[in-house]
Amino acid sequence: TNYEKGKFREYLVRERLKKPFNLKEIAENGIDLVIKPKSIVEREKVKVGLQDREIDLIVKGNVELWIDVKDTRGKYGKREAERWVEIKQTISEEKPKILFAVYSQNGYTAPALEQLKANGVYVFITE
Repeated sequence: TNYEKGKFREYLVRERLKKPFNLKEIAENGIDLVIKPKSIVEREKVKVGLQDREIDLIVKGNVELWIDVKDTRGKYGKREAERWVEIKQTISEEKPKILFAVYSQNGYTAPALEQLKANGVYVFITE
């Protein structure tokens, strides 16, 4: 059921991002940047260093935005934040224009939130 729950949450986030949106309106630490999606790819496998990683959502448009989506019982924690920041840093060396964001239905732990923001990851506001 976790797989289905995750897929459904990704679907809801994807639906919300289908039309042009401003990062400052959907992320706690968003900048004034309008993103105009042309396509949204789900669960894309990408090479990150020596490993293949699955990216939950990739919004492709005037910019590319990679999003980690979580719908778990607990909050988005330090381990998840470290993994996402590591992916961001590795990819940013090759493709510096890609933006990174996180959506967690149940919020974030304080250390995770601090780490994400400190590393330039946009933190989506949960409804």
